[in-house]
Amino acid sequence: MEYGKNLTPEEKIKIIREAKNIRQIDLAQGLGCSHAVVSRAENPNDNGKYSEKHIIDAKKYLNIEKAPLYEKECALFRRELYVWRELIKNEHMEDARKKQKELGVIKHLPFEPELNLLYDMIEIRLLFKERKFETSSDYLSRAEPLMKDATAEILYEYYYNRGSQYLFDREHEDALRFLTLALELEVADYVKEPSLNYNIALCHARFGRYFLAIIMLERAYLQATSDEISAVGMVIENNLGLNYLKIGNNEKAKEHFENTFERAKLIRNERYIGNALHNKGCVYFKLGKYKEAIVFLDQAEEFFEKGDIDYLENQYRKIRCLIAMNKPFGKDILQNAIVLAEGNEYFTMIFEALSRIISAPKDNDTLEYVENTVIPYFMKWHSYNKALEYYDILEKAYKKRSEAKTLAKYQRDELERKILNIGMSCFDIYKKMIGGEELV
Repeated sequence: MEYGKNLTPEEKIKIIREAKNIRQIDLAQGLGCSHAVVSRAENPNDNGKYSEKHIIDAKKYLNIEKAPLYEKECALFRRELYVWRELIKNEHMEDARKKQKELGVIKHLPFEPELNLLYDMIEIRLLFKERKFETSSDYLSRAEPLMKDATAEILYEYYYNRGSQYLFDREHEDALRFLTLALELEVADYVKEPSLNYNIALCHARFGRYFLAIIMLERAYLQATSDEISAVGMVIENNLGLNYLKIGNNEKAKEHFENTFERAKLIRNERYIGNALHNKGCVYFKLGKYKEAIVFLDQAEEFFEKGDIDYLENQYRKIRCLIAMNKPFGKDILQNAIVLAEGNEYFTMIFEALSRIISAPKDNDTLEYVENTVIPYFMKWHSYNKALEYYDILEKAYKKRSEAKTLAKYQRDELERKILNIGMSCFDIYKKMIGGEELV
């Protein structure tokens, strides 16, 4: 990738002239010089040179005024590429698109393959922000064969983008693999960016490794500049709260959700205002303060579109609060939730399980359904918190049964065995949550 470094400015101008199908004589007229000057400059045997004014005029005539032709210009151009990347990262989209037009001149310079590839890698980030994922995927596929001889700088950008693409495509294993490769290359100051650790955290959270997710999120927060904090701080805060909630640190979770709420109000982001209210309701649910939880959940509902994922999760938590309070509620609430969840396998499973638990909480068929269908489903999708919630429902049901005085000894022993197995299963889940599946 050092092709351009071995060429003189005269040779580079010749390549561009020929690529644009411009004759020597036309270029000479554009420079206000004789045809012989251009001919000698392009003939390696004549050792002809352009004056500095000729080169400036040539750039103007060829419409490549911002093109780097000297080595020092290439260094400055590389720096501008990273200025562009920062604009994209911090979502200054208008300025980013202006910078894209300015730097797009590099596409006219085939003798600068490294700068061209770096430009492409940064343009992919812009495509991500614009949610043009099909186009970004095409760019990455075209770039893949070029990675064999790429510098560490380019490889980092490629691994980051490839991992992010897989994350958008919900292919979390592949996403984590490429993002980890990027992390291993994170050696120079120019790649210390919070979004890499944030994306890795999302992958760990997807697999239920909440402790590892928290480590990466805390690292992302510490790495963020003041500008980045304004752009991504709210999202990091929200995810930190979610992961702290999942490991049972309710106070820490509450603190992060309150911060999220304040940030969301400040920038008038209604989606995150709703999420923060919902999540605060979840904290109070975990604390057993069901009345307070419902107040927040009712407020959150106003910010969600009926039937979307946030709305369904909010309905689920409200119903769980009512069940925990032993409050009667109309069957239409659950029935409406089931209807709204149609087509969504995950929430259909959740509401079907709740329906059975409400209608026949002590029935053997219900408990077997929870144990053999519902919990394995959540385990399959690494939804460990939901699995733990339904293990808790099972455990309470079995304990209630074991207290019956009419039970035979073998029945009581069987129930105690089931309760013990639930405890062991929950312990296994906690091992997975800290990323310690291999622990003895």
